[in-house]
Amino acid sequence: MLNVALGEKRYSIQRPWGQLLQAGLVSDVAVQASGDVLVLQRRDPEIEAADNVATILRLNPDGSYKDTSFADNVFDAHKMSVGADGRIYVTDRDAHQIVVYDADLVVVEHFGGLHMAAEPFNSPSDAVWCAATQRVLIADGYAAALVHEVRAKSNPLPLFGEPGTKDGQFITPHAIRTLKDGRIVVADRDNSRVQIFTKHGHSLHSITDVHKPMALAIHNDEIYVTDQVPRLSRFSADGRLLGRARAVLNGAHGMCFCDNGDILLSEMSPRRLTRLVLARA
Repeated sequence: MLNVALGEKRYSIQRPWGQLLQAGLVSDVAVQASGDVLVLQRRDPEIEAADNVATILRLNPDGSYKDTSFADNVFDAHKMSVGADGRIYVTDRDAHQIVVYDADLVVVEHFGGLHMAAEPFNSPSDAVWCAATQRVLIADGYAAALVHEVRAKSNPLPLFGEPGTKDGQFITPHAIRTLKDGRIVVADRDNSRVQIFTKHGHSLHSITDVHKPMALAIHNDEIYVTDQVPRLSRFSADGRLLGRARAVLNGAHGMCFCDNGDILLSEMSPRRLTRLVLARA
């Protein structure tokens, strides 16, 4: 069996993992508090009908198929995250919106205007709930260079960012996560760096030892990054490299942690999930 190491942590590789019974590009993966695994799938809305490609596949913790959510109001599912309250944030990239589900996969809220480019989002890439500051942060994205915030009962507002290569600027803010104290971590993909900011959006430092970073995950306040080498890297919160591995064949577009420390990685080509099983004493 193949295995990899991230510093002192060792993992065995299971691939493909999970019963992906419906068609669609596997764009991201997340885990609910129940342990159920959510698989986000992407379609081309111009040629693929919504009832042919499930937006979210839900798997049991062992990877067996559980149920499916077909959403005709999601057109280009790109990234997904699960908040502490169980809400699921799906970034609908080219429809310029964030779609929010409850834990039962029922749509409960939208941020941004459907098919309304730049009002305020312009092909956003990712969204995450920040428990430390009680707000949603949105990486925007492919046609913008901004991070927005949404506070309770408020509209999205730009927080920071502009086009460019200097600190606090972005080419493609592709993924966003937060550390326990509210520091904001952004995968600035086409600047080949991960930028870390204060909770107010002031630049602190960058991790530059990555090549076009794709996905982010935070575990025990450490930063995990997939990139297009392809590889998976583990960094401390201050940017020190703690470990690195080649865990997938062609690059993971999505990533998350299970409660037991295992890592799930999603690949679009070939269409599959990989599970990294943590070696336990």
